[in-house]
Amino acid sequence: MENGCTTPNFLPGFNLECYPNQDSTKYIDSLQLDTVHTILRGTLRYK
Repeated sequence: MENGCTTPNFLPGFNLECYPNQDSTKYIDSLQLDTVHTILRGTLRYK
């Protein structure tokens, strides 16, 4: 894993990599996700 980039284990035929975005906890209230304990945001890109 370099610079936070990972290879996702879903959509296997698309040859994607994931880049995490910054702190996503600020979106829990605005998206009304009150029962969420963990939230992840990121960008999927083709390799």
